[in-house]
Amino acid sequence: MTSARLHFPGWPRSPQTMGLIAVILAAIALRFYGLDWDEGRGLHPDERYIIDYVLVGRIEVDWPPNISNLLSPATSGLNPRSADPTTGEYREFPYGALPVLVTEAAAGIVSWITGDSWNGPDRL
Repeated sequence: MTSARLHFPGWPRSPQTMGLIAVILAAIALRFYGLDWDEGRGLHPDERYIIDYVLVGRIEVDWPPNISNLLSPATSGLNPRSADPTTGEYREFPYGALPVLVTEAAAGIVSWITGDSWNGPDRL
């Protein structure tokens, strides 16, 4: 008598593949379990720094954008290291700009869709 087993043609059944799948599933489970681990307080120092000192008031784009302003590193609203308008000194920012720009773009899109402001430490 033959046992009925599921057979998926082309499905790799090597131990390495099964181990990789197990690791990926464990990583997904750990990533999505307890998403609100800090209860909305932004306890991680990097998150707190980016929200408090960079996203609130430093990254902004006027519409329609002024191209010469955007292309100048000292005055660009997209550059987190731009010069401070009050002192003229360049501001420090030790991280790359991609997470900041993606967060600001997402907040702008959600603000446009909902009509509420999503730019602020309590909304990110």
